[in-house]
Amino acid sequence: MKQASPYAATHTFINICSDGISNSGESPQAARDRVMDTDVTISAVLLGNRPGLADYYARNVVGGAGAFILPISDTAAASKLLIRKFWMDLTS
Repeated sequence: MKQASPYAATHTFINICSDGISNSGESPQAARDRVMDTDVTISAVLLGNRPGLADYYARNVVGGAGAFILPISDTAAASKLLIRKFWMDLTS
């Protein structure tokens, strides 16, 4: 049985968790650009501390009102940072 929420969403979020760059399929820029006209926010949680990864995501992946990049280099702190990320989604 499919259930619906009693609350209407006013904004759509796409959340990406990754530790690297795109290596197959459509380019991230093309995918991002295609949805930017639809009131969508694309944010990213980046795992690890790969050099240049945050810059790559800033240039090619994230976009929309309130978009952000949240790097997580300490796996022990990941759960606290993910909770912070979801609050950031709710308040943006």
